[in-house]
Amino acid sequence: MQRDVDALEVEEKRMAKQAVEDGAAEINDVNNMVKQRLHRLREVLAYRGQWIVTVFDANQVDALIGLHISRNETKHVYMQSPEEGLIQRYKMLDANKKTSRDVERTPMAKGSVAKQTELLSQDYVFDHIKNLVSSGTHYIHSPEMQLNRLHKVMFSSYGGLIAYATARLENRLRWCFNTVPYTLAEHQKIEAKSKNSESLQKLKIQQEELYENLKQATPILESISDPLREKLDRIFNAHLGHNTVASYRFGNDQDEMWLTAFKEYSYAAVAAMDEYASEVLSADVTKDLDEDVRTALLGCAGKAALVLDGSSQADYCSFPFMSHSVITTLVRNMSMIERSIFEVSSWFSPMLYMAKGHGKDWEPGSASADMIRAIMGHPNFDPIRRGDAVIEIHHSFFSMFAEYINMERQLSKIDMPTRITNQQQLMATFGLGDTSKGSKGKNRKKVTKAQQEHQQEDDWEDSSPLLSSEESSDADDSDEDYGSNDERAEHGAPARKTERRRREDLHAEALDAQKILNGGTKLTTLQTHELYQPWTRQSKISSDAAIDAFRGMRLIQFHTFEWSMKSVASRARAMRLMACMIIAEQAIINAYRPKLLWELAGGAAAIRFALEENTASYRVAFHGGKRQTTLANVKTSSPRLVNFTWPDGLEVDRRALTEVERSFDLGFELAAHKRDIMCLGQSYQLQAIIDAVQKSPIAWEDTTGAVNVQDQPPLRPSVQNALENLVKSLNANAYAQRQPSKSKKQASHHEIPFSESLAVSYWSSNMEEVNDTSVMNLKNEKFVILSSHEDDLHLVEEAKAHECVRKLVDKSEYDRKVVMDAGDSARGGNENSCKTISDGGVYDSRRIAVKREDLYGRENEERVSDEGGVVKHDDAECRDNAETDVGDNQGIEEGLTPTPLHDPAKPDCPISLDLDEEDGKKPDINDSQILKDICMDAPPSSPSTQQLVWSLDEYDTSIGDDLGPQAAMSGTYTVISCSPSK
Repeated sequence: MQRDVDALEVEEKRMAKQAVEDGAAEINDVNNMVKQRLHRLREVLAYRGQWIVTVFDANQVDALIGLHISRNETKHVYMQSPEEGLIQRYKMLDANKKTSRDVERTPMAKGSVAKQTELLSQDYVFDHIKNLVSSGTHYIHSPEMQLNRLHKVMFSSYGGLIAYATARLENRLRWCFNTVPYTLAEHQKIEAKSKNSESLQKLKIQQEELYENLKQATPILESISDPLREKLDRIFNAHLGHNTVASYRFGNDQDEMWLTAFKEYSYAAVAAMDEYASEVLSADVTKDLDEDVRTALLGCAGKAALVLDGSSQADYCSFPFMSHSVITTLVRNMSMIERSIFEVSSWFSPMLYMAKGHGKDWEPGSASADMIRAIMGHPNFDPIRRGDAVIEIHHSFFSMFAEYINMERQLSKIDMPTRITNQQQLMATFGLGDTSKGSKGKNRKKVTKAQQEHQQEDDWEDSSPLLSSEESSDADDSDEDYGSNDERAEHGAPARKTERRRREDLHAEALDAQKILNGGTKLTTLQTHELYQPWTRQSKISSDAAIDAFRGMRLIQFHTFEWSMKSVASRARAMRLMACMIIAEQAIINAYRPKLLWELAGGAAAIRFALEENTASYRVAFHGGKRQTTLANVKTSSPRLVNFTWPDGLEVDRRALTEVERSFDLGFELAAHKRDIMCLGQSYQLQAIIDAVQKSPIAWEDTTGAVNVQDQPPLRPSVQNALENLVKSLNANAYAQRQPSKSKKQASHHEIPFSESLAVSYWSSNMEEVNDTSVMNLKNEKFVILSSHEDDLHLVEEAKAHECVRKLVDKSEYDRKVVMDAGDSARGGNENSCKTISDGGVYDSRRIAVKREDLYGRENEERVSDEGGVVKHDDAECRDNAETDVGDNQGIEEGLTPTPLHDPAKPDCPISLDLDEEDGKKPDINDSQILKDICMDAPPSSPSTQQLVWSLDEYDTSIGDDLGPQAAMSGTYTVISCSPSK
């Protein structure tokens, strides 16, 4: 609003100056338009943005009429803010006994009214606003209540968590203001008696009964005034909020720093409430207060002491009282793990990533809110205990904050495929495009079956995103190698045949899935349920369908959307679209999530394991009693719990997870997260410089003068070299800026580790073949949806490769101890070896060679991931391992850039296994006994003189991705450095 005032003042001066020349007409425009608008804005700013309050006589005007009058007055007489409009619309719905389901969602242009409608139509936002409005004006004037900011927060992945936490913490404050008789003096007396061990148990039972009475009592909201909330807000900021160290440990009852600061906050909050109550009750102007209000104020301090000293996790015992700064702190912390929250939410509600593909039929809002819906409907949880399971999982976002930050970095490293959410494009991927209009009647042309097949193949080639960009470029490049058309046709025939077979398999699988979905229950009426109430799905697949009859069959059974509900649209098309979405989602899950969960030292595996273990007591229990066969008494067996079912069907290796020593230090994770953010910003800046040069015609090698920027013309060699040197210098300067202040120095680009290089991309292919590894090049590629058979085969082979890697890690752990004992005596410690931290020890890193082959003979493709989410893709063909004498390769010293094998422009070649033994002797990696010791599951057909070869089409077996980060990112993981050797 202040910016509008400034702009209008400038406009007023300009028009006043012009009025001198133009005359009276321009002066009238200034007086009638600009000055009046300036006057209205200045009036609003004079009251510091306070909203208009209209007071009515309750005996003359009821609440509904009063709302109508005040709404018209604020909307037409005064300048209504968007936030006030949101509150007014909510109050109108509440006065008419309506809920979020009664909000009319008519199509409209984007704007304040549209955002208000979107917010009020979500049940969790409606409840959130209800809590805020009933608490007076304390939250309404806070920065988090601004419409644009509120809309962004509530529709983010953590919006449901914020709404849920706000409701729970507001209830804790309201427990302190009721008519239950209990004062601070009584509480202190009980605490003094509790020091006597004889009466401890009795007093504890007495406090528990009193605590339950506080929870059941009706709160006196009139006694919780805005000045009291402001006091509590200042106390929170002083001890737990702003940028205090404890603020990043919000709600973590396992952290000593948080518990220490929380105790100080508790003492200060109780003292402030007692002081406030004494001031109010002793003032002359408050003698006419209602008796219930006076009783609530008199005992609020003692009840607050009891609530803050509680030990029940279900009641959020280690959380502060609610105030608007608590929301600010929650938003800041949760925004740091936004992607992790979305991923964990999709573990329970598996179709969240495909929400846009549903169109207007299913709009879940925040991912975490839909996660709560999925938990409240999960069949493995006892319906009575599902609310407790939600509390337990909600607590994990605070108690495991370090693990979630670590998972955020894991997700930045993994190349998660992009979902196809456009309905027509998605169905075209499976060859199930919509029937074109106008196909009926006399104008319909008759076509033969061969023409239909040819047209279908053309449609697939035009619209199907099955082929990646690299595959297309590979096909074009391979065709150029053959001279005649016959040779090109003969060379491309196998590839086309393979691709056609894949398309046919996908088409058949989608049709089979559609038939099964069509056979499910057909709903005519939809049962409504509240967000935090247990519910049961009405949409069910027919019982005669085989288990896992198609990919994603388990996903649809955990969908929070009632997909079998009849709608205005065609049911056949709806089932066809649903079949495509669930198959595509399952294929994408299989492409990245196993690797995410198999990284046992990462945060994702720890979170998955903790969620499953900590909610075990809330599952459905059954008694497996023995059958009576004799006259003797048979003891009844203890109740057993049903196994927990994850919608994606993936399980964490519990045995291997218990053997991995892992601990997540929040300080280290926060520092690494901050460094990653800084590195990402530097990458954007460097990319902007490269794009600016590449888009400038003055830099092109153009002799015709008719080249457009869309053609991405190559740069002139001299300009290309200058740009290359500039990028290297900027990359070195960025690396120096990321170093700690004590060790910050200007480094040459030759001294920058490859893992510390910024990720950039160039137009010209020549720039991607630069003979230097100081800058990483990114190439975008589309995800290829494999057939069901290919997908299953890849999962099996990836599991086998993971088992081999795990055995290799176990062997390296054993060798580490041997190397440390023998190496310290022989060499006195190798200062140039890559150092990693595991159990507090330093040991030499192993570099492992991994090569991937395509199932159908495609060229090898390697993806080398590093710590900052930097991924390099290159489809260059690697040379045969048998021709490489990796025994002569040297290790990579600290501070030196690793150079690729054979050709620096092709860093995707197999990476050698460098084993530094004592006395400088290097054993032959190709020795058969070493291979047998490393992996007992090696294919029997593999020659013993070659390295292991795992065929994992479209999957990455890079060791650097599966294990912990290197260099500055290394924590307490067992790290195996994966780097190209010289």
